[in-house]
Amino acid sequence: MKKLVLALTVVCAMIAGFASMAAAEVTVGGSAEIRYDLWKNIDLNTGATLFQSQNFFDERVMVNVDAKVTQGLEGFVEFDTDNQNWGQPTAAGNIPTYLNHEFGNGVAVRQAWINAMAPGIPVGVKIGHQPLALGHGIWLDTSRYGSDAILAYSKPIPNLLVAAAYVQMSQNGNRLNSGAFNRIGAGLGNDFAGFNNTTGIIDSTKAHSGVRAYAALANYTWMPNNTVGVNFTYVRDHSSLDSAIGNGHRIWATNIGIPIDGTIGMVNYKGEFDWLYTNTKNAFGQGLSYTESGFAAMLGANANVVKMVNVGMEAAYGTGNSAYDPQIFYNPGGVAPGGSKHMDHAYYTPYDSTSYNYAFLYNDKIGQGPLGEGGGAGFGDGYGGFGLANTGYIKVSASVAPTDRLKAGLDFLYLRASESMLPGQSRDLGWELDGHADYKLYDNLTLNLTGGVFDPGAWYSFKGHPALNVASNSAILTDPTDGLSPIKRNVAWGMETKLTMKF
Repeated sequence: MKKLVLALTVVCAMIAGFASMAAAEVTVGGSAEIRYDLWKNIDLNTGATLFQSQNFFDERVMVNVDAKVTQGLEGFVEFDTDNQNWGQPTAAGNIPTYLNHEFGNGVAVRQAWINAMAPGIPVGVKIGHQPLALGHGIWLDTSRYGSDAILAYSKPIPNLLVAAAYVQMSQNGNRLNSGAFNRIGAGLGNDFAGFNNTTGIIDSTKAHSGVRAYAALANYTWMPNNTVGVNFTYVRDHSSLDSAIGNGHRIWATNIGIPIDGTIGMVNYKGEFDWLYTNTKNAFGQGLSYTESGFAAMLGANANVVKMVNVGMEAAYGTGNSAYDPQIFYNPGGVAPGGSKHMDHAYYTPYDSTSYNYAFLYNDKIGQGPLGEGGGAGFGDGYGGFGLANTGYIKVSASVAPTDRLKAGLDFLYLRASESMLPGQSRDLGWELDGHADYKLYDNLTLNLTGGVFDPGAWYSFKGHPALNVASNSAILTDPTDGLSPIKRNVAWGMETKLTMKF
């Protein structure tokens, strides 16, 4: 911990020193977050031995320097430890390591960008590693780790913002990766870009492959505190299947989004509609073309009904997969060849690039399958980031703020799958009740308590599908004393205590 703090202090001092030489306005800030989590039965099976219960401490430290060098020129750097678990791993023979150990596994750069305005005209460019989001983040939100991007923007009139972005998602060159690059894809075989596992030859036409995203957006404030926007994203993927075959595959994805936000009277509202189309050419070199189309929508509103009491309602829907091939949901690079060449009604986010969360347990930890079992039949991994893939929900919320320092609330959600994974399967995902409270111990120190209970619906039982035969290879999902029993459905619950200091 001492080495981490010392390194960050030295780097920040150097940056602040250089900036001060240019008569800049320099601000040093950051946060320290300490968290304790407890999850119980998130595999939805009290009899399971794998992931039945988890509890741990972890910590995240961020330090940033913001240098406003002159009017129209700004630089920003932020260092992040991510969430580091407390304690050291055991050594050989499960012997605990010594107490005086290093803190975490190192420091990453979460943000490092330059923002420059053209002198005399309302046009600017923001270039470097930066968080990006479109609308409410249903399709794309990289706030967690940031993205390498060039963002150009302008306000031709006071009420209109237009922008365009180029995002480098991954980049492969004509050499062995050895895990050194931010690869996207299956990770099978040799990691040469354009390497053909069958012939052992590098195809130079595919040797410089990667995944890139291009986005354009416009936001218009049609009345004070009310905004409507439109955004378009195009993803060009020439990389995800390179290590698997390296033979002429291509993946294209386009998404159109329309977000709204505003306040009318005492009502605050928000909404978004997204339409997605993807096309995977020559998947795994077998001449197969997979296409998908789908949409997602969300609309919510809240209002203060009396002093200190706020109530709200939110509904959302993301299309599912009627072809009963769930692998297409999550990563177009993970498509397995099969008899179907058209996957319809799928909605997903590109390469885990969203943090759109609406439930404490279902969205973040459970998804549409018990943890550790790939959703019982490859339909979700339970590790979170599920977004609105094959999911619809209605959420009713209420919160109170009796003092300036205390706010507490409850959220109740009913969840339903858009499509069945197997013919005849129930689409009832279940319900969830979440509670949360924030208390400001000091102006810059906040204690947050969050908890939730998830009662799984009939979706998770797979009743009436003996052909699934999960008992043969997934004992965790079935009653070991009854090979014909349905998959167990037990209530899951969890809680989180978080202490955050900002400076």
